[in-house]
Amino acid sequence: MVVGGSQQETLDPGFVLLGTRQTDYSIGKLEERLPFMSIIVPKLFKEKWSIQWDNMKYNQNRLITLFDLHATLRDLLMNQLKLHNNNNNIDFIKIFNKIHKNWQINPSHGLSLFNKIPLNRNCDDAYISSHWCVCLKWIKIDHNNKNNNNLIYNSNDLIIKSTNVIITKINEMIIKYKPNFTKNGQCSMIKLYQIKSVEQAILPQDMVRFIRSQDEDGRIPMFQEQYTSSWSLLDWIKQFNILNNNNNNINNNDFIHESILLRIHIIVQPEYAHFEATVKLNITQHSLSNFHVTDISRIDLYEQHNWCLSDNEWAETKQYCICQKYT
Repeated sequence: MVVGGSQQETLDPGFVLLGTRQTDYSIGKLEERLPFMSIIVPKLFKEKWSIQWDNMKYNQNRLITLFDLHATLRDLLMNQLKLHNNNNNIDFIKIFNKIHKNWQINPSHGLSLFNKIPLNRNCDDAYISSHWCVCLKWIKIDHNNKNNNNLIYNSNDLIIKSTNVIITKINEMIIKYKPNFTKNGQCSMIKLYQIKSVEQAILPQDMVRFIRSQDEDGRIPMFQEQYTSSWSLLDWIKQFNILNNNNNNINNNDFIHESILLRIHIIVQPEYAHFEATVKLNITQHSLSNFHVTDISRIDLYEQHNWCLSDNEWAETKQYCICQKYT
């Protein structure tokens, strides 16, 4: 690529890869959770900021998020402000101090790429919720085969209940955005058509649990205490007998409160829309409770379905909407 003109002083984050995400193959999930990012660095940057350039090269193949890119741009701006304030201009210093104070009050959740990112960084360190964490290992559950010897009685009920929670959550989001509908139509309430696939997370012992977002933007995750086991879904069900009406038969009182994670791909009506959601199931000493949807992704192309929403609506609004005309 030939870099010239204004690009001589420009950092280019590269292309954003778009495409259908409803594939069952892992590449589809990786494209959504680990989008390709490249940064073109001008020659002048390499010469004047050689240490930062070396650190950026060092940070290849590290766990990076958009928070880090934001922190990098902050770092770049602050360094640029320092470089251009050669005359100690009073107004300039006031602006600089105001920005610096604001950033101290609202610190970035990321790490600047101008500094070295740890090799052992995990999803907790990077503020990544379980739904988007590629460090977790997921195993498929055969939810269609009720006679599968690996499944105990009524374990499918757990999947059905989780799916119903997802449907309810999506419909709640549709109702929430109802004031934004236009005079041309409204978003349909959805119904389950098919459970496409179910996966369960094999959770490492040092993985903390995501509960919910602490801020309105959904950028600061809240985590529970650390996991103490990497049991499978079936291990938990067998251990606590939670679906066999034998809730008082506890074999191990040491595990008072744990969670399991399910990732469920569903197809809904109308329009056979595809959604993927992560559901956290809390297991207490005597029961299964608190089916909590941590995140939802719309994984098919949906622009043609949300025509009743205005162009300036956020993607979070549009992904839930399947428009229907008023009757």
